[in-house]
Amino acid sequence: MRVTFIILLLVGSLTVPNLLAKAPESGDAEKLRLQQSIENLLNQVDEELGGNNSRISLIRKKLSELVSISLEQSQYNEEAAEGRANREEQSFDYENEYAGMADLEEEALVRALHDLVDHHHDLGYKSARKALFLDIDNFGKTIECVYTGRQMHNITSMPNPNNMNTEHTWPQSQGATGTAKSDLHHLFITDSKANSRRSSHPFGWVQSATWEQGGSKLGGRKFQPRECHRGNVARAIFYFSVRYNKSVSRAQEDALRQWHKDDPVDEAELARNAAVFKYQRNRNPFVDHPEFVDKITDF
Repeated sequence: MRVTFIILLLVGSLTVPNLLAKAPESGDAEKLRLQQSIENLLNQVDEELGGNNSRISLIRKKLSELVSISLEQSQYNEEAAEGRANREEQSFDYENEYAGMADLEEEALVRALHDLVDHHHDLGYKSARKALFLDIDNFGKTIECVYTGRQMHNITSMPNPNNMNTEHTWPQSQGATGTAKSDLHHLFITDSKANSRRSSHPFGWVQSATWEQGGSKLGGRKFQPRECHRGNVARAIFYFSVRYNKSVSRAQEDALRQWHKDDPVDEAELARNAAVFKYQRNRNPFVDHPEFVDKITDF
């Protein structure tokens, strides 16, 4: 039986690249786990044959070469995708698109903005989170909770979600499903406990807090982010409303409009908008043109 297994590996070694070709669905780590699993089987066969079998050594060598080629191909694919995104960013003239909206307001502006940001490239939730934690909001291997300011350092792989999680600024329970679930324009890194505290509570001013950390508060069934993130929240909600045709409650909208003014767009938010564009091929127009908010009286 074991000899048959060796023959199958020798004659059918061309099936190994097929296995590795499927591995990118789970990332390079899956390829390495697959390699280790095959090598463990080879070790068992080698022991049963008395050890130091030349055919087993050859298979190990070929397997290592195949995995190396596959990992190099993954790196090439990622670099090529980034290159395509950069080229598309350079070739898409957003300023020209916005210029045609200069005289629009209310529903006409909403429709025009929707058509501009609609049909973006959907990464899928797993890839979106990877982009979020390892690139977009990762600065020098450091990530930070947008609500509490708590940081984690030396982040080169996905952290435990029980430690740092992903905040859906527009809650999943209120419509952030499907494509919207992985839309990076409203996803942010949060401390898992702060993420649970926010839950799906609407944003608003908190008068009497039942929970408070890092400047963010929860109370009266409302959630108030710390000052430096309030404007970002407002513009993320306005984007989501326009992109997915979702209405914002009047009480929440009043607070968001004030936060939009109190915490204006800064260089960091502009840079983030550009970073998201490289992945999704769309931008948040309320970051590019904050004045659009005042041209829409009801989101």
